[in-house]
Amino acid sequence: MKKKIISITLVFVLCFCLYTPVFATGTYSNFTAKNNYSSQFTDVESAHWFAKYVEKAFEYGLLQGVTETRFAPNDNITIAQTIALAVRLHSVFTTGAEPDVIVAPGGNWYDPYVSYALSNDLISSSYKKYNSAALRSEVAVILSKALPYDAFDQRRVINDGAIPDVAMSASYSASVYLLYRAGVLSGNDSSGTFNPNSTVRRSEIAAICVRIADPSERFSDNLEINTGKLTAQQISEKCAPAVFTINIYSYNGRLRGTGSGFFISSDGYAITNYHVAAAGLVLVVTTLDGKVFDRIDDIIIIDTDKKNDLALIKVNGTGFPYLEPGDSSAAKQGQQVYAIGSPIGLESTLSQGIVSNSKRVINGVEFVQISVPIAHGSSGGALIDEFGKVIGVTTAGFMNAGADLNLAVPINRVQNLDRGSTNIDVLWNDNYYPGFSQALDFGAFSGVRLMSWERYPLGCIFEYDATDFHDALFWEDSDFFARSLGHYCLALVCGGFVQTRSDDFGMGRYETDSEWIEISYDLRGAWVITVIAGHKLQFYNEFPMLPDLGWYAGMEVYEGPYEINRSIAYNYRWRDYYNYSELIYMLSDYFDILESRGFTFIGGHDGTFIFDGHRLSVVFGIYDRTLNVDIVAY
Repeated sequence: MKKKIISITLVFVLCFCLYTPVFATGTYSNFTAKNNYSSQFTDVESAHWFAKYVEKAFEYGLLQGVTETRFAPNDNITIAQTIALAVRLHSVFTTGAEPDVIVAPGGNWYDPYVSYALSNDLISSSYKKYNSAALRSEVAVILSKALPYDAFDQRRVINDGAIPDVAMSASYSASVYLLYRAGVLSGNDSSGTFNPNSTVRRSEIAAICVRIADPSERFSDNLEINTGKLTAQQISEKCAPAVFTINIYSYNGRLRGTGSGFFISSDGYAITNYHVAAAGLVLVVTTLDGKVFDRIDDIIIIDTDKKNDLALIKVNGTGFPYLEPGDSSAAKQGQQVYAIGSPIGLESTLSQGIVSNSKRVINGVEFVQISVPIAHGSSGGALIDEFGKVIGVTTAGFMNAGADLNLAVPINRVQNLDRGSTNIDVLWNDNYYPGFSQALDFGAFSGVRLMSWERYPLGCIFEYDATDFHDALFWEDSDFFARSLGHYCLALVCGGFVQTRSDDFGMGRYETDSEWIEISYDLRGAWVITVIAGHKLQFYNEFPMLPDLGWYAGMEVYEGPYEINRSIAYNYRWRDYYNYSELIYMLSDYFDILESRGFTFIGGHDGTFIFDGHRLSVVFGIYDRTLNVDIVAY
C-alpha cells in the first residue's frame, strides 16, 4: 500500500454561535450522547486543540479509539474509515439509529458500509484501495454526502475561486466549497488553502464530524480569504530555503554532476528525480543555509517511481523548511509559475515563466510543459505556483529547442511514493551497451574511463582503466573500486541476470535468456577491468542447429518460411535495414558465427554464398531488395 507523503494540519478556528437549523430529511437532535467519555485516551490531553472534538465524537458514537486507551490523533484516516463515518452520520441523522452492520463470512469489515454508501448515494462508485490513506479532497467529497444537501446551509460568504488551491474545475470543488460555506471547513492559513492532496489526521476528522453533527460548532464568520498572488520576491523568501543542491559522486570517486531537490516535511523527507538519485554512488546535499550532508548515512533513498522519474529520499536531521503541495491537476495553460533549483551548479536559482501545456504526454508519461528556463542541475528542483505551492518537479528539457521548452513531473505523482518502503538496495540508470537491452554499460554505471573496445560477431570486449579510482569524501580509492564492481554485479542481478560462474569479489559470468556479461580485472599487469558483453545465439525453429540470420541482423522475415523445390526459404527486405556495405559487413560476421558452429563455406558467386554442415545445405542470395535464405536438409 502506498502511503501519502504529506500531512498538513488544517487550522480550525473555534467559534460558538446560536443557530437555528434548516431541517432536511432527518434531524440534528438524533445526535445524542451514547457513550460516556472519561478521558480514557492517554494520547489526548485537555490542552490539545482537538480534545473537545474527540470527546464529543466519542460520545456521539461517531469515532472510537484504536484501543481502549489510545485514540492515535496523528494517524491518517483511510478511505474505508471515511466511508464508515459518513454512513454513521447519514444513518443517525435520517433514522436516529446506527446502521445495521453485518459482515459476511470472509468479508472485509468495511463491506457493509460500502454497500450502504453505494445504495444511499454517499459514494458514486467503488474505490480500488479502501485501506489507503484518504486525501482531503476525497474526505470532502464523501462527507459532503453524509447529510442531505440543505443540511449544509450557507453560513459564510466565500466567492467562487476564493480558495487558492481549489480550482472551480476540479472534480471535488463543489464539495469543498459546500463545506467551507457551511462552516465545516476553514482552511489552514490566512489564504484559506485547503491542500486537497494531503492526508487527514484522526484529530482533524474528529473536529470535522462534530461540526457536521452539531451546527453550533460550525464557523459562522465570513472568512476573509486573501486571494492575492505572491510576488517573485515573496516566492523566493517563502520557498527557496526548502530547495537544496545535490552533488553526485560516481562509483570511481569523481564528482559526476549536480542536481536539485526539495524538502516536503520538516523531518527530512525530500523529493528529487530518479535520474539524479540513480546517477552515482553518493549523494551530497547542501542546503541554502550552508549545511552539508555528506556522510553515507546522511542520505537514504526511501522509494522511487522510475516511470515518472521521481525519488523519495530522507536527509538525516529535523527542523528543515519544506514546501507545501499544490494540486498539479488544477494547473492551467498560461498561469505564472516559478522554478527554484541549481542549474549548472548555481544553487538557489529562481526563474519564472508560464505553464505552456498542463498535460503534455510524452512516451505515455504526463508532464507539465513550462516555459520556465532550466538547465543541467535543475533536475529535481521545485516548480512553484503563484501561491507558493509546489506543483511539479523540474526534470527535463528539449535539446536544441531553446531554454523555454521544458518539463516538470506533476507533484500529484509524489502521492504514490511510500515513506515506509525498505526495498531500495541499489539504483542505476538504464544505460546499456549499444545493441543490448539488458547488459548495463559499466563505464556509464561507474564513471570509470574506457581505454579500448573491440567488436566481435556476438558482442564487444571493453577494457577500463583500473587506476581511475580516487579518494573522495570519507572513502579511499580502494573502497570505490570494491563498491563499483560489487554494485555493478548487484545491479546485473537486480536487472534479471543470474550468476553462472563466480570469480573474486563476485566477478564472473552473468546470464539472462538472451544476453550475458563476463567481468574480470587485472591489478598486476595491465591494470584493467574487462567487461565482455555478448548475445546468446537464437536459432531457426525449423533448424535448431542453424543460427537465425533475421535475429542476428535485426531483420523481420518478409516472406517465409515456405517450401520450394524441397527446400525451406526465408526472405528479408535488407534495404529496409542496411545499405549494401553495411549488409556485407553484417554477413561477414554472421558467416564467422556459422563457421564457429561447424558450418563450412563451400563457395559462391554474384551475391550467392553456400555453406554446408549439420546435414544442412544453406544458400544465401543477395538481390536488389531482398536477401534470401534457402535451406535443404539431407
